Amino acid sequence: MLDVIAKYHEARDRVEELLKKSFLEMKGEFAEALRDLFAEFPNVESVSWHQYTPYFNDGDECVFSTSASYPRMIFVDDTEDDRDQYSYEEGYNSGENGELEQAREPAYQAFRQFLSQFPDELLKAAFGDHVKITVTREGVDVDSFDHD
Repeated sequence: MLDVIAKYHEARDRVEELLKKSFLEMKGEFAEALRDLFAEFPNVESVSWHQYTPYFNDGDECVFSTSASYPRMIFVDDTEDDRDQYSYEEGYNSGENGELEQAREPAYQAFRQFLSQFPDELLKAAFGDHVKITVTREGVDVDSFDHD
């Protein structure tokens, strides 16, 4: 019985290694595509998302997921209040900043479309679990992320 479990763990580890290897092979292309997006949208300062496996899911299975399909974006002209309080994760509204938000939508949609192409399993293999990923022109930062 223990032999079956050991074989399962070995197979799972091989799959994770293959995912990491596939990401490493395309890492240059990933970085180049991001550089192109930042060049196309010079008003974008950073793009970030969280990815983690929840510790508790009200009795349902705890499954790893990312918020890469709905990234948080910071623009170079954001005020400190915008940086601290406003998230573009929920899309845009027509409030007092409606025109500004509409002007930013093409950038948001381009980054969102790019990041949405990557399966959660690949992002987990590339960056880890329980982390916040922040992408800027200078590169990618991966920080530990505490969540409930």
